[in-house]
Amino acid sequence: AASAGCLELLLNGVTTIADRYGDMDAIAPAIEASGLRAVVAHSLYDDGAEERLEHTRALIERYGTDAQRSRVSVAIGPHATDTCGPELLRRVRDLAERTGARVVIHVAQSAEEVTAVRARDGVGCAEYLDQLGLLGPNVLIAHATYLSTAEAELVGRRGASVAHCPSSNAKLEGRIAPVGVMRAAGATVGLGTDAAACNNGMDLFEEMKIAGLLNKVATDDPSYLTADELLSMATLEGARALGMEQLIGSIEADKYADLIAIRTDGARVRPWHNDAANLVYAVRGSDVSDVWVGGEQVMCNGQPTRLDVEAIVRDASKAASSLVTCGYA
Repeated sequence: AASAGCLELLLNGVTTIADRYGDMDAIAPAIEASGLRAVVAHSLYDDGAEERLEHTRALIERYGTDAQRSRVSVAIGPHATDTCGPELLRRVRDLAERTGARVVIHVAQSAEEVTAVRARDGVGCAEYLDQLGLLGPNVLIAHATYLSTAEAELVGRRGASVAHCPSSNAKLEGRIAPVGVMRAAGATVGLGTDAAACNNGMDLFEEMKIAGLLNKVATDDPSYLTADELLSMATLEGARALGMEQLIGSIEADKYADLIAIRTDGARVRPWHNDAANLVYAVRGSDVSDVWVGGEQVMCNGQPTRLDVEAIVRDASKAASSLVTCGYA
């Protein structure tokens, strides 16, 4: 499954990901083998916290927290504000301070999460993190779908970053995050795809378009989020959200050569009159022909150079069939 995910990401022209899941001991090596650049985190919950923290410490020992050290680096990944109580999050904060790791956490993704946190702690999800000293420049919050205006402003004031996942939020919750409020208050907002189970794909070009359209509707302003801004959210702002803006996110001297090539001869993208507008509203991941990460070509003319496509598709299809047979789908 991990290799299948890496394959889809490469085919869609994605070079860098942030991934948090429960079996990162197995997933991280698959990401490393694919050639993708990644920040990975082992999921933490109150349930089984000690064992999960030990997995996190082992990951940090193996890969480190410095993205300059290798393509795969480690963050600390408490699952969400409702599944991680104060004691665990204080330990997360302390571990982050000792190791220099970033913290990646779901915040206000659902109404149920907000209700649970208010019942337990008497405050909103972002306020809860702030009280624990876990809302700052080294924190990346995912979703933020149900943040109040006051909390959205708090996120910005604290200099936290946000992974905006518009298609997932629209599909699962029928709403999107208060992106405008957070950006105006100073938050870095990058784009994310969430998981395939939540939005059915890893196409960041599609995500740019959906983010643009939904935010224009949400603000009742067709000029909100220009194509240039959306392109930045998928590139440089995404890099900044991961603390990697000095390494990737734009084509500049002294940055890694993380690049993609796009076919521009298709009827859908012609005429090519405006780079940003075409990239955001016309191009799709399937138009990507070549991908380089750190100067290494990891996809050439639509074919990944490190991955066995036929074997991955075959094995993934077999595994999916087994899950259906067992009643998991």
